[in-house]
Amino acid sequence: MTSNQEDHILIHESRNTKYNQLNLDQKRTYIQKVIDNNIKRKRNDLAGSSTNSKGKRKIDLFCGAQQREYPHGGQITHEPVCSLLHKLQTPKSCSFCGAKKFEHEPPTYCCHNGEIHMADVNVNDELYALYTVQTQEAIEFRRQTRKYNSIFSFTSFRARFDRELASNRKGIFTFRAQGQIYHNLPSLIPEKNKPSYFQLYFYDTENELQNRMGILDNANMSTTTTKRLMDILEGNPYAKFLRKLNDFPSLEDFKIIINRDAAVDQRVYNSPTVDQVAAIWVEGNNDNVPYEREIVVHSHSGKNHQVKHYFGCYDPLQYPLLFPGGDVGWHQNIKRRDKNDIRRSKQVNTTSQVTQQMFTSAEDIFKREREGVKAPKAGSVSCREYYCYKFQIRDTRQSTVLTSAGRLFHQYAVDMYIKLETTRLDYFRKKQSEIRAELFQGIVDSVASGEANACQVGKRIVLPSSFIGGPRDMRRRYLDAMSLVQRFGKPDIFITMTCNPEWEEITEELHPGQTHNDRPDLTSRIFRGKLQDLKDQLFKKEIFGKVAAHVHVIEFQKRGLPHAHMLIILMGKHKIVSSNHYDKYVSAEIPNQYENPILYELVDKYVSAEIPNQYENPILYELVKKHMML
Repeated sequence: MTSNQEDHILIHESRNTKYNQLNLDQKRTYIQKVIDNNIKRKRNDLAGSSTNSKGKRKIDLFCGAQQREYPHGGQITHEPVCSLLHKLQTPKSCSFCGAKKFEHEPPTYCCHNGEIHMADVNVNDELYALYTVQTQEAIEFRRQTRKYNSIFSFTSFRARFDRELASNRKGIFTFRAQGQIYHNLPSLIPEKNKPSYFQLYFYDTENELQNRMGILDNANMSTTTTKRLMDILEGNPYAKFLRKLNDFPSLEDFKIIINRDAAVDQRVYNSPTVDQVAAIWVEGNNDNVPYEREIVVHSHSGKNHQVKHYFGCYDPLQYPLLFPGGDVGWHQNIKRRDKNDIRRSKQVNTTSQVTQQMFTSAEDIFKREREGVKAPKAGSVSCREYYCYKFQIRDTRQSTVLTSAGRLFHQYAVDMYIKLETTRLDYFRKKQSEIRAELFQGIVDSVASGEANACQVGKRIVLPSSFIGGPRDMRRRYLDAMSLVQRFGKPDIFITMTCNPEWEEITEELHPGQTHNDRPDLTSRIFRGKLQDLKDQLFKKEIFGKVAAHVHVIEFQKRGLPHAHMLIILMGKHKIVSSNHYDKYVSAEIPNQYENPILYELVDKYVSAEIPNQYENPILYELVKKHMML
């Protein structure tokens, strides 16, 4: 080794020692100084080597993603020059509903510019403290919210979900369900003297605490917390109604009638009273049902009664710890705010009127229940709009409780999405005549197509291509992608973008003690904003050149974080045709600590790289030393 090389190594070792001794602010100042020097040097190099006019030069380094052209070997070469690490702008608050809106989100994402407004959910101070304070009891409660909710829910929860992912002992918790989710009500009188679900509120109340604690095996739940939740839910209107059943000596000839859609205007107030949610009906004494739409639970029905996804009581019966006041969920009669109310920015002071209807038999009741989802009426809030409003981040107790519920929030989000998908499927089931379903069904057509198995013959529900994720939609997207390749040629660039849970936009929005796994809504929204910024750099600012066509897909990893795959087809002169071009776009070496300090810090933080032994691997050691300037 020459003396000049030794001096060069000593200089860099001295720089490395000094850099490590700097504090965070001094490091940032140093990094900015290096960036400024690199900008000046590259501008000087470009001005001295290029013969093109200044108007044709694209020189705005580190100020925005773009592309630079410079002559090389008699040809115009394109070099991508990306902006610094992009951080989304500080979220702004909606002027109508107060929801936080991240960069690149549409203006109507939260409340459709004030057309949708829901009253806040009433949350008991004691329950709110369990979701927010940092005591040992509250932390343990938030860790087991699904368990506590399951022993207080009025309805059962039936779903096919991945129990390995939803395990406390096997890595990161992820709630992933397949198919339909069912909420059922059992009979009024428990079988074999083992009460469950809503029966726990009125049967054997002297041993209620022991009965609830014995529902789950090896749950390790706190008796003190369970007793506290029992006291908190005494104000729940469904619990109040069920407690009244203790006053009757026998329930053999009784029915209870639970109102499907309590007659409350959710734009003004949300919590119904006891008389609005349920009633007691004695067999043979009254032929008139007190509510227009209801669920009738018999003493000995012998079967469970399903709570349909379009019932307003679907949410409060299953999630009492999220809606302790029995607040009504989505149903088909929720009205939008009119333009006059939006201009005045005041809540509507009118209550919705529900017309009472007389029934002559129980068959009339169940016929109404089988009607299903109707086409949305003009001026009503759709299922997607309702829950899009509910899942927004606001400085309210309702938003804080929902986003602090941890694993219960996972279950609630999946449940509501399946409700949305089921609503869409019901809508298309009733619109089969409009999408010409008769061309795809019938015994004659099945036999003509070669179908010989009788169990496969029957009425088929055809989903149009507008149903996202359906077979026709997936086939259309595949054919579109193949057509692009046929028209513009094979892809030039394949890009994969993953979600980094350490992004500042995510960590800044987490509640104290939370991790990214507790907030799937937040990680998805931030990832979408970052992806939109990447697309702007690729397709608007053209950092790789003119794009002829592109295709991308967003997937979710097994543990919940999203990632995107993108195929890009470049136009003629921007295509990558030589190894020198590839070297400009792809780098597989550790960046220089002084020329690219930000990139070096990222690689040093997220990539585990061990320096090879100088004597065992001298060649590899020399290469690493050269690029890392050891």
